[in-house]
Amino acid sequence: MDDPQQEFIQQCLLAHCDIAARDRLRNDAAQTTIDWDRVRQIAAQERLAPLLYDIVRDTGILPTAVERDLRDSYYETARRNLVLWYELRLVLRALAATGIRVVVLKGVALAETVYDNVAQRPMADVDLLVAPTDLERLIEALRALGYAPPPIEMRTGTMAAYENEILLSAAKRADFDIHWSLFDSPFHQHTVPMDWFWATARPLIIDTMESLMLGPEATLLHLCGHVWLHHGGTPLLWMHDVARTIAYDRGPFDWDELVRRARAYHLVLPTQRVLSRVADEWAVPVPEEVLRELAALQPSADELRTFKWLTAERRGVAQRLWTDLRGMPGWRRRLRFAWTLLFPSPRYMRARYDIRHPLLLPWYYVYRWMLGLRSAV
Repeated sequence: MDDPQQEFIQQCLLAHCDIAARDRLRNDAAQTTIDWDRVRQIAAQERLAPLLYDIVRDTGILPTAVERDLRDSYYETARRNLVLWYELRLVLRALAATGIRVVVLKGVALAETVYDNVAQRPMADVDLLVAPTDLERLIEALRALGYAPPPIEMRTGTMAAYENEILLSAAKRADFDIHWSLFDSPFHQHTVPMDWFWATARPLIIDTMESLMLGPEATLLHLCGHVWLHHGGTPLLWMHDVARTIAYDRGPFDWDELVRRARAYHLVLPTQRVLSRVADEWAVPVPEEVLRELAALQPSADELRTFKWLTAERRGVAQRLWTDLRGMPGWRRRLRFAWTLLFPSPRYMRARYDIRHPLLLPWYYVYRWMLGLRSAV
């Protein structure tokens, strides 16, 4: 790594997972010329400022002005997270009253377990996993709490059939990202069944409210897929989540199970890449035999093709549509998806394009097709 600022931040994050690294951090910082404005910039872009502050505060490593800025971010994150936690408790209470089970995912679950305190881990929203059969009831429960309903579907049932999440918002309160599948590509929605993730979920208590979080192997598999398939493997915060999850002392991982599920669910490539990186760059205890076994796995042709499309730097509308169609099982499902895109319901069209006169409706279908063709070209 040639960037001393990036190297400094990496060493700070390593110190969070490895106590011995803290002793080296002060010496390395004293012997390196660091552009502290650049450190602040990277910390803000990567959403790492509160975590960096908590790792190195009161150590004398940071200039006073830099430490003050990171401290402000730390307390702002604490304030924001307290709002999220308060809203989450309300939601969990309402869902418990209706018998709806949810799994708390990603940021909130990690902040409650593998991080030292909730102010370290910034998050934009609360991610919840729900069974598809409970989705409509969950939406209604949140609407009763003042959360806006999701946008009008192109056709009834298309959201649950072809998407994996919706965002429900309440102004100046919180956003809830509701998932019924963990990955947004139709290929992985089909090849990653949710049964195992639900069966291995374990209890999570959030201020006396009972909920669930993914088991350790399921958490790690989800994080590996998420950081690479959704974010290209670049965000330091997400890579740190993986490293911290492995380093967190809560008993041994079932590495054999993780490798089996990665192969069965066509998540070989993201699991290989993420775990090899955190083992090499973050010094977390991934067993050598596990790394060798992962490296020997051969991803399927379907996974290779999907991975290439999902991680491409530029994906146009036509390529995304083709990727989605190829990932769907069976021609009947593909044809239904294509038909829905071409001929959404009149109700959707009126809301989407603000159509004021019913005689204009047919022409807006033509307008929609022309927009699609232009984007494809």
